[in-house]
Amino acid sequence: MSEQFYEQPFSSRFNAMGDQAEAIFDLIHPKNHELGLNRPPFGMAGMSAVMRYTPDRMTRDAFVEVMGFGRGQALKIKHEKFDALQAWATIGPVELFIYDSHHHRYWEGPLDAWLWAFQDAEEGVYPDNGKTFVSLPADKFPFDPTDVPNV
Repeated sequence: MSEQFYEQPFSSRFNAMGDQAEAIFDLIHPKNHELGLNRPPFGMAGMSAVMRYTPDRMTRDAFVEVMGFGRGQALKIKHEKFDALQAWATIGPVELFIYDSHHHRYWEGPLDAWLWAFQDAEEGVYPDNGKTFVSLPADKFPFDPTDVPNV
């Protein structure tokens, strides 16, 4: 059995994270603006978490953080990312768009609903960098999924 995405070294995760989910978001919401950092040509270690976790997209109505998961059927998100997204929410509405590459479906909704759902989520630690995350199974998400068309 291959290791889960979150168990892979950060360098492996960094080279793939978000691409597939962002492509699906762009398919569903073609009128959006790319906002977030996508493997910039400079190190991000010295940046504040709010800068590092700039939401991926902006629509007319909200900043949108795009994430995904696969066979594990659970969304893992770092505590510091939730904190940063809450800071973005002081500027304007923030939504999460979550893509399930295993079942070709997605969820989307406001950050506050996701924060509420994650209150009782399982805690974890990334083995390579010691950063803490919470993990929420897809069946506990605060919204119903929508099938991705034409996939």
